[in-house]
Amino acid sequence: MARLVVDSGPDEGMIFPLTESVTTLGRSPSNTVQVTDRRASRFHAEIIRRGSVYHLRDLASKNGVIIQGVRVTDEYTLKHGDQIRLGQTQFVFEGEEHDSTAPGRTGASGIRLADQTPAMTRSSLPAGMARQIEPTAAEPTQLADGRTTHRRLETLLKVLEKVRSILQVDQLLSEIMDLIFEVLNPERGLIMLIDPKSGALVPRALKSTDDSEEIAISRTMVHQAIRERMALLIGDAADPRFQATDSVVRQRIRTAICAPLTAQDKVLGVVYIDSRNFKDEYTENDLALLTSIADQAALAISNALLHETLVQQNRLERELEIARTIQMNLLPKQPPIVSGFDIAAMSLPAKRVGGDYYDFIQIDSDHLGIAVADVSGKGVPAAIFTASVRSALQVEARREPRLETIFSSLNGMACRDAADNMFVALFFGVLQLSSRRFRFVNAGHCFPFILDAEGRETRLETGGCVLGVMPGRRYEQGEVRLTPNSTMIIYSDGVTDILNERSEAFGIERLRALIAEGMGLSAEVLRQRIFETTKRHMGSADQFDDYTLVIIKAL
Repeated sequence: MARLVVDSGPDEGMIFPLTESVTTLGRSPSNTVQVTDRRASRFHAEIIRRGSVYHLRDLASKNGVIIQGVRVTDEYTLKHGDQIRLGQTQFVFEGEEHDSTAPGRTGASGIRLADQTPAMTRSSLPAGMARQIEPTAAEPTQLADGRTTHRRLETLLKVLEKVRSILQVDQLLSEIMDLIFEVLNPERGLIMLIDPKSGALVPRALKSTDDSEEIAISRTMVHQAIRERMALLIGDAADPRFQATDSVVRQRIRTAICAPLTAQDKVLGVVYIDSRNFKDEYTENDLALLTSIADQAALAISNALLHETLVQQNRLERELEIARTIQMNLLPKQPPIVSGFDIAAMSLPAKRVGGDYYDFIQIDSDHLGIAVADVSGKGVPAAIFTASVRSALQVEARREPRLETIFSSLNGMACRDAADNMFVALFFGVLQLSSRRFRFVNAGHCFPFILDAEGRETRLETGGCVLGVMPGRRYEQGEVRLTPNSTMIIYSDGVTDILNERSEAFGIERLRALIAEGMGLSAEVLRQRIFETTKRHMGSADQFDDYTLVIIKAL
């Protein structure tokens, strides 16, 4: 079945099977796939299935649908691996013919889960039960190479000693594989772990005594071991009755064991060994030993994975602190004081590092630049990119009077320097203080608006698409005049989209009403009133988006 996998964005790691004939995507909960992304439109796009072919169509969204870095304007036929971007959320389309559960795919070159049925299963053992198995009279404890059961118990103690001290996952898996080879002497061994995001089995440790270009193991055996939490022993996999693919038959697997790695009632993956040597045939003691090793290894792997997660979280915390310092230094210490205008501003990130910023640029004694931007992404890379955009805008605004040229230059820089999935929604204008003329360009940002003394509204929409997505785009300049007693408000969607406990957005109408009611207030008092009103609306709900507000009142 074809599916969408969220590769990056607020819902990273989510998987959406495309089971319907028409799948809609957007911010509204009524969509088949709800995209919790502030840059996504309420009804952003749809995927139409015709037979086994899937087609994507943009539903006149504000920021468009980007596939492989190109904005889609017509209906697009999806191909396996296509990267689809809606706002700052990126999906990867996985077609039916490349399903991760289809035969011959594991996500790593050289290792293949073959579609085969292990009809020759000789024995099985529940995970965690190995210590209850003892040698029987029918099963010799002496191996062909002279190693004894006592030697195997020594190896198990080695495993216990090793796993207590190693917290690096790859090093731990390598050590476990070496010990398995030391005691069981397989020709090939493999440890696969389940990816927590995709659910796919990912090979993490591989050891082989030969140089085979491809290793094919039984898909059915692996899935049965995971599903039933049962270690499985099979014999003579090259027997004609063993229904295998040609590639597996060519490898002439004589005997194999597959044991699940289970810790705290959770299956982490599997350990698999096999041999093509006619003289070797694994016994129930081998099965018991490998199961015991797997049980101990699973506990160690679980601890190592937890340690790895904590290390990554600590690293992220440090990065966020650095990014916060960078970002806070970007914001003006206070609004400018200019003749004939009253200005107030604020920016409140939803998390410790937000994507919004605002700036005032004193171009000369008669011209003031005003910028509000929303940069996608989080962390240090986004903070550094925001700083780059801010610096470039300050330089260009003082050098180049034509706003269209400034935006073309910024877009070229953003397309060249931005990391994957990064873009900028930017509103920038230049206010001439003497004439009250305001020239502006809106690149994919929320539409600011002006209310004059009579309550007439002017929306500032002229501009173009967001920066950093499509090279070579042209931008258009708009122009208005701020008449006496008029109010201009520039805001991020964190103001209007703020939700209460019932998931009701504050909305543009409430914001407009607050501006109309506060026409006689100072810019700072009006800013405080808007913030307090939206905060009351939010109640106990979490702030999910950055909150930025700039108010300019013409006196």
